[in-house]
Amino acid sequence: MSDSDFVAGVYPLLPDGTCWFLAVDFDKECWEADASAFVETCHAKGIPAALERSRSGNGGHVWIFFSEPIAARTARQLGAAILTETMERRPEIGFESYDRFFPSQDTMPTGGFGNLIALPLQRRAREGGNSVFIDKELRPYDDQWAFLSSLRRFSADTATRIVAEAEARGRVLAVRMPVEDEDADEPWRMTPSRRREPAQIDDPLPKKISIVLADQIYVDRTTLPPAMTARLIRLAAFQNPEFYRAQSMRLPTFDKPRIISCAELHARHVGLPRGCLDETVDLIRALGSEVELLDHRSPGAPLPDDVSFQGALRGPQIEAFDK
Repeated sequence: MSDSDFVAGVYPLLPDGTCWFLAVDFDKECWEADASAFVETCHAKGIPAALERSRSGNGGHVWIFFSEPIAARTARQLGAAILTETMERRPEIGFESYDRFFPSQDTMPTGGFGNLIALPLQRRAREGGNSVFIDKELRPYDDQWAFLSSLRRFSADTATRIVAEAEARGRVLAVRMPVEDEDADEPWRMTPSRRREPAQIDDPLPKKISIVLADQIYVDRTTLPPAMTARLIRLAAFQNPEFYRAQSMRLPTFDKPRIISCAELHARHVGLPRGCLDETVDLIRALGSEVELLDHRSPGAPLPDDVSFQGALRGPQIEAFDK
């Protein structure tokens, strides 16, 4: 193997459960917009962040370097809080990004080292203009080392404070806890209904919001601010108990998404399971808008007159039928 084929990587998770940096991976087709929105949130909160184009050129990594080792859980919670706030402006990022943090675990998995991430500035990739740090215009910095040396490192105390504030407002993941799991991120904040009072949205909402009831419920999002769209898709999302169960046993969490989402983002609508109808209506009304409900469910075809029930009901069924 030649020197140009060599790829250097690092395991960010240290044996004591701390790390020196947080990296967030964006690899969707629209990774530039997703990563740029994340960096904007970082800068708005005073968090120094650097965007690197990945080795393939088809994705990007956002790096946050700390001035001292920080608990991996705190670093990951920081990333989650930033991502949650970013989704208020750009809900298209999606919940998959919550699984794209490095380190990928809060604690060292048994018999492993955690997840490996390739370091920036790989020689072969740089020859193609990749694996380099880029500015807000997505252009590589002329002097990569000068840029790195100018990048401020973030203090663990400030990161801990931001995470604590986000936890107090329920803004780390901002989705409901798994009912049967006691190891969710904030179990002490659970209410009996697992619901929170909806926070107000700064952007104005339309006076009336249309909901189409069909195979799903479809909420017209053409006139909704991004923050409202993000709020709606979170109604159909919950923290995955299997992820927390594996993490608590220090088992690999690969292929176990941290958040399970049942929402679908269409060009003009947000699609939610029909079981979310009551919560959706309650949310819209709580934020001061009216609901226009359009029932487009198929009534089906009536059975022919010569079709009749030929089975025999059991005792409890007869009792239920009579009631």
